[in-house]
Amino acid sequence: MKYNIDKIRASTGDRVSTTTDLNEVTEAWFDGFSVEVTDNLSSNVYKFCNWDDWCEYADSEARNLQWMDRELKTKLTEDLLEIEQAELRKIEAAVSPSHYKGFVGELQWLEAQQYIIGERKGPEAFKAAVELQIRKYLDRNGGKDSEVQELLKAKWYMDFLCAYALNGDKPIRIKEIPKILQR
Repeated sequence: MKYNIDKIRASTGDRVSTTTDLNEVTEAWFDGFSVEVTDNLSSNVYKFCNWDDWCEYADSEARNLQWMDRELKTKLTEDLLEIEQAELRKIEAAVSPSHYKGFVGELQWLEAQQYIIGERKGPEAFKAAVELQIRKYLDRNGGKDSEVQELLKAKWYMDFLCAYALNGDKPIRIKEIPKILQR
């Protein structure tokens, strides 16, 4: 809790009640009483003898808390994006490892299959092979790798298949997928 708020009898200095919620303090608290706020984060103590001063303080604190909440949300969002990017790089490495790269010239294994299968058997045969990869990851979901990794692998192949179809069933490069899918 950020605050301890004490209602203090003005004549004796006795603490009459305590709360941790700024919103519980009402104008009636100041009828023969003062209010003392301890900010537990900074250890600052503030004393108020009238309602108007209290309202100014409470409004200021509410604005500060909103700003801090926004700042915290921004930081959390940035952290989540960083984690997501790291996870995507990890999935990319799992789906497209180094031993797939340079399969034929500069083509990755899947890129080369567009020509090997696609030229021999046609684009439908190649698309069926990619669909088989998607199905493999969905069917074994969580059986080999984590559930999320299996699903992301299936999604990666689905993205490839969508980009291939959007390209008129013509060969594509993996690095072109975001552009083709307009991401």
